[in-house]
Amino acid sequence: MWLMVAASLCLMIYTTARNEIVGRRSKKLVAEIPNGSNLGGLPLVDVTGKASAVPVKGRYLISILDTQCGPCKQQVDSLNRAAKEPGGYMGVLAVFSEPRERVQEFQAVIKPDFLCLIDAGRGPVSINRITTFPQTVEINDGTVVRSWVGYHERFD
Repeated sequence: MWLMVAASLCLMIYTTARNEIVGRRSKKLVAEIPNGSNLGGLPLVDVTGKASAVPVKGRYLISILDTQCGPCKQQVDSLNRAAKEPGGYMGVLAVFSEPRERVQEFQAVIKPDFLCLIDAGRGPVSINRITTFPQTVEINDGTVVRSWVGYHERFD
């Protein structure tokens, strides 16, 4: 009986230690840009390579997309509607963290009614370590006021 208790205790200690070590090794990834985050002025690049930035003034809708993501392709229709809505946003932007050539191909096939930009390593995708696509945020004067994760038909 004492042998079974000792074996159980050893197994418990081993499992706890292993979980602690694995937990330290794995990076905690942030899947969502929190409300209140200031994105205004973060550097971006357009599909031609020209420097750009997240707008500092005004009300914008920014969607973080991936060219290989099915829900991201579906999200384009919702973003096109938001871009055309009168009295809505000053602009709609899509931000990618992929090579420029891939985004150019995506833009040529999808033909969005909004501006496609690329996070070149210091933009909203990079600094927030975004891993969930699509993700859309509404910013007002550079600050996130609302956010949506995943595909959404409307942004009300």
